[in-house]
Amino acid sequence: MKNVEYAFKSYIGSQDRENSESYIHINNLFMVVDGLGIDSLAEIAKEQTCRIVPDAFFRHLSENKSPADALVHAVEEANKRIIEERQKLGEKIAASISLAYVFGKIMYFAHLGDSRIYSFQAGELNQLTKDHTIKEDDPLAEKKYDDPRALQALTQGLGLHEKPVVQIKQYPLDKRCLIIMTNTGLTERVSNREIAWISKKLKRPEKIVRALIDLNKRKGGNGNLTIGIIKCGGLTKWMRKVLMIYSVFFLVLMMIIGGYSLNHGTKDQKIDKLVIVQPLVQKKTPDVVKTEAGKNSLQGKDKVAAVKPVIQKKIPDSTEKESENKTLSAKPAEKGKKDESPVMESAAGDIGADLFDDANDFIIKWKNAWEKTAGDKGDINKYMSFYSDKFMSDGFNKKTWRIDKETKNKRKEWITIKVSDVKISGPTKENRIEVRFIMQFKSSNFIGSSRKLLTIIKEGKALKIIGERNY
Repeated sequence: MKNVEYAFKSYIGSQDRENSESYIHINNLFMVVDGLGIDSLAEIAKEQTCRIVPDAFFRHLSENKSPADALVHAVEEANKRIIEERQKLGEKIAASISLAYVFGKIMYFAHLGDSRIYSFQAGELNQLTKDHTIKEDDPLAEKKYDDPRALQALTQGLGLHEKPVVQIKQYPLDKRCLIIMTNTGLTERVSNREIAWISKKLKRPEKIVRALIDLNKRKGGNGNLTIGIIKCGGLTKWMRKVLMIYSVFFLVLMMIIGGYSLNHGTKDQKIDKLVIVQPLVQKKTPDVVKTEAGKNSLQGKDKVAAVKPVIQKKIPDSTEKESENKTLSAKPAEKGKKDESPVMESAAGDIGADLFDDANDFIIKWKNAWEKTAGDKGDINKYMSFYSDKFMSDGFNKKTWRIDKETKNKRKEWITIKVSDVKISGPTKENRIEVRFIMQFKSSNFIGSSRKLLTIIKEGKALKIIGERNY
């Protein structure tokens, strides 16, 4: 299959803070992986799998020319590495994986765990994988176990057995076939029937991915979610761009030819040139008058309409800092200069200008300190100085929060953070400020966005974070 179009996306729900890559797509090799266990250990499982699988697969494929053998080798290598990590850490660590390779008109695929692969072909959705769970493997499981969570326990997965049973299957691809890869974050909420309906309704992989994520959120899904759509036989992105360029060029060429014909006519036709003189006419141009309510009203006066409008930029004076609505836009700092650009907009009218400016400056410095925690030489002390000793978040206190962040950020070569749509409110009766914003997080091993809520208090003369969560 020469033309393969695809789209993969991970959604980080409100129960998760920061996750590494949950998928790969390299040279027609596609994978979705879901780490299991404690948050930081699940991240290790995912990172190791995403690093080892593509390298092992393509190295073995170049030597043996067998996609099936290469898939088995890649899964076994990843399993071996995760077991080594489990023995070294002395903790439970595992991962669920679905893996597919498109070669010609055949898809080779394998899976361990409950990450699924579907095909949508000729209007029908087929589940190509069977979950490796107690519920699926044991027909009497529902009678044996009272706890529903026990039914979802994995019987196969990376890191569970020294020698996992890896079955390689083949699937013939039609020119209009869709392959859907996902983890349980989608299938726990969205039914196969709904997946089929969206796949039939929409054509582009990007739109299908967005629609499935939106449906999962509307149905109450707030956990980790990864979806990949592979469309076979469609136009690739560069082919669509080339086609678009040629279409625009052809349209412009036709407009030029049409304009030339209208202006010059043909040899057999003689068109007299008409000169139309338009007198200067005075038009009523409305004046913009600012009312006491702050809204613009129009009043007509006899004025000559300007040929070219002049757009004036409003420069706020110092008194406008105390207005009910403050809008400040995020602006990246230039290299070598201190980041002093405001990032917030406030929707609250009860926040004084001084307190607003203090909170604004606090968020900028907190963000900058977080960016500098990357790598072995990252400054975690500066970052943690923004947190109160009374800090609590999802079972973390200040000490465990530091350990979690330090462990994750040491594995990152760099971090950049952008915040937008920021609103602050307060202070409350407990003298707390709440800051809400959208955060775009990028690092050497992760890209994602989330909605974040910080609860800030004043301890002495300094602001401190006492609570932090996604919402």
